[in-house]
Amino acid sequence: MAMKIRICLLIILMGLLYPGYISSQESPYVFRQIGVVEGLPDNYVKSVFPIPDGRIGVRSTVLLSLYDGANYSNFPFNIHGEYSIAYNHIIPEQYIDADKRLWMKERKSLRVFDLTTEQYIYNVDSLFQQFGLKDKVADLIIDSEKYCWFLTPGSSVYMYDAETKSIEQVCRNDEFMEYYGGLLGVESHGKYSWMVHQKGAIRCYDLEKKRFVHQLDFLKDQLKPDDRVVLKILDNGDFWLMWDRGVGYYDVYNKKWNQISGIQLGHYSWFTSMDVDKGGNAWVGTVIDGFYVIDMHNFSVTRTLDIPLLSGNTVRNGIQSIYCDRENNSVWIGLYNQGMCYYHPSMNKIVLYNKKMINGDWKGEEIRCMLETSKGEILMGTTQGVYRYEPETKSMNRFYHEFSQKNCRVLYEDSKKRVWVGTYHDGLYCIDHGKVQSYDYPDTDYQNELDFSNIRVMVEDSSS
Repeated sequence: MAMKIRICLLIILMGLLYPGYISSQESPYVFRQIGVVEGLPDNYVKSVFPIPDGRIGVRSTVLLSLYDGANYSNFPFNIHGEYSIAYNHIIPEQYIDADKRLWMKERKSLRVFDLTTEQYIYNVDSLFQQFGLKDKVADLIIDSEKYCWFLTPGSSVYMYDAETKSIEQVCRNDEFMEYYGGLLGVESHGKYSWMVHQKGAIRCYDLEKKRFVHQLDFLKDQLKPDDRVVLKILDNGDFWLMWDRGVGYYDVYNKKWNQISGIQLGHYSWFTSMDVDKGGNAWVGTVIDGFYVIDMHNFSVTRTLDIPLLSGNTVRNGIQSIYCDRENNSVWIGLYNQGMCYYHPSMNKIVLYNKKMINGDWKGEEIRCMLETSKGEILMGTTQGVYRYEPETKSMNRFYHEFSQKNCRVLYEDSKKRVWVGTYHDGLYCIDHGKVQSYDYPDTDYQNELDFSNIRVMVEDSSS
């Protein structure tokens, strides 16, 4: 007994000392997979992101697709429209500016797409000149406040304000830039902009005072020059920060950095993407270790390696991109070569029943109609007969042998509690107090005459 008490106390103590633990329970998220079978032009999804008109942008290997929930508008890439930049990460990046232009970064290249005209912009140089830039652009970042940050080959940093249409030089090629390196990430919230440098220094720039007011060094020497950095600032000013080999949360008020140490990436894995849901929790994707959901309050971690699907199957694939829609709590995940996965909380309220999940006689025939009777019975009309579903046992068994091998298209209960079954070329049936009565009609030349044996719909009038 004493030994059991010691073990329990040790477990509690470890939970307090190491809050970033990983939960391995069954994933609470069930996704719908969207691939080429559902109309996706390419299963190799590099990025999934929102665009201002409500559609979803999808970047694949060779084209940009705009998805409205039913149809895709596709825009193939043109190699002649590329602008050479220094961005050198395998995971692409994209931003949308205040003028609804989509800026798409890929390794060593940049493309610009006008979302209003739905055309590519090929003279990118002239766009930079409109911003007031005279130097060549080595890289750019557009933050969530629509400030445009331009990096030059000489390590200078310019910031363009689309509201005032003004540009200012924020960083020069000084000793600090030489020592800490160029920018890997920038994000703004209110009057502050946070910048992450290549050697790990994080600086806070006051947009009103036009000077740096804070510097954080907890990531010093932890980053690589080509790391992809993702910054997500919450409404309270705190922020999540992801780089290739780590993720953490910074509490601005308490000036406390919380690195999530509970996630142990595989030797050949790294973090690919991160977004934050409505509750402030971070969703982080990896190359081969699935995705993680990190609670913003206690930093507990829930890992999903095999993504559960509505079909009852699972999918395990590299996570290229994650987008959390904070308005409706949905989540979009772009997979390396198996399309996309979509989650919405309402999907958990709809349970899928298929042959794998149901016992009984049903062999998976197509269900053409359904009826819940006044007795509470659930009947299914299929291409091979009528079945009755039993919710208690999750079984579906044949309902009267008279309907065997018949394509049942209509189930209807009248005011006298009789159940009518309409078939395809096998006439009409009535189930009355447990007895089945058949109403046969002559099979006619249905292409030229009235077809009495093919029952499509039934209606009871006011006189029964």
